[in-house]
Amino acid sequence: MKDLSVIVPTKDRAGIIEESLSRLCKALEGLDAEVIVVNDSATTAVDIPSGYSNVRVFRNPGSGVASARNFGAGIAEAPLLFFMDDDMWLDTTAIARIRELGKLYPNDAVNLNWTYPEYLYQQIQYTSFGRYLIRYGFTSMKGW
Repeated sequence: MKDLSVIVPTKDRAGIIEESLSRLCKALEGLDAEVIVVNDSATTAVDIPSGYSNVRVFRNPGSGVASARNFGAGIAEAPLLFFMDDDMWLDTTAIARIRELGKLYPNDAVNLNWTYPEYLYQQIQYTSFGRYLIRYGFTSMKGW
C-alpha cells in the first residue's frame, strides 16, 4: 500500500504543471507514493513525460477544483493525502515535513507554509489571475 497520495487538480496550465510534476517526482524518488493529476479541462490534455510511473491522470472536465480534489481523494491508495496546486513546487524537505506531520497528526488536516518562487512570481504578473493573486497576497501562505 502507498503511504502518500499527492492529488493535483489542474486546468489548461500545461507549462506550469509540467515543471511542478517534474520537481514533485524528483522529491518523491525512493518513496512509496503516488501522484494523482485530475484534469478539469474539456479541451486540453495533460501529458506526463515518460519515466513518471507513479503519476496517473484522470479527466473530470468542467467540475471545478473542489470536485477534482474529492475525485482524487476517492481513488487515492494511501492513507496520507496531500492536496497540491498545479503551480506548487515541492522538494524533498517539504515531502519529509508532510510525512512527519502525517505521523504526528494522523486524523488532522494541516496546511504548510509556502511561497511562490521568484521565477513563478515574475511569470504570473503577466496574467489577470496572477495579478489578482499578487494584489490579495495569495502568493504565499506563510503563517496562515
